[in-house]
Amino acid sequence: MIGGLLLAGDGTRLRAQNSKNNNYNQNKIDRHIGYIDSKLEEYTAMLADAEGDEEKEEIEEKIAEKQQRRASYQKLEKELKETGEKQISTSDPQSRQIMVRGVISEVCYNIQSTVDAKNKIPINYQVTNENDNGAMGNMVRRAKSILGKNDFSVLFDKGYHKGKELDIVQRVGDKNLCGHSRYTKNITSP
Repeated sequence: MIGGLLLAGDGTRLRAQNSKNNNYNQNKIDRHIGYIDSKLEEYTAMLADAEGDEEKEEIEEKIAEKQQRRASYQKLEKELKETGEKQISTSDPQSRQIMVRGVISEVCYNIQSTVDAKNKIPINYQVTNENDNGAMGNMVRRAKSILGKNDFSVLFDKGYHKGKELDIVQRVGDKNLCGHSRYTKNITSP
């Protein structure tokens, strides 16, 4: 059923349940904390000038609310540092914000799949939090492992354009590294 001569690889993005508003990285947390700190300074100055208990109570409530928000951002910051992750998604914890085109980003998953051309049978897939341009090398390595050979051609679209990935694919086909005599280096990038 699997020809093993021509394989195609591509990624499919699936949006997560998490929105961009519920996805945080260190820069975003710093911006929020900076804004809160400026508002706290403003409210503290207003409190000093406030006349009457009702006005002071209203300002103190705003200060307490901002301090609570600041604590929640500090908790996210602590979690980032403890986990070593670059970002946190609060609604769908495993999802990540990735660049999908140019400067357009989405909070999603990216499913990388490799399909055999003979009967259009998927031979491998992997759910990732990375965009396409860093996935080609691993896809070809896994295909070689699954097929048990490296004399096949691979097709990828222009989203897989990193030179480092092309080098990995070339080395997977190198007979000195893989123990096989030939590899068709047919990587296309329309």
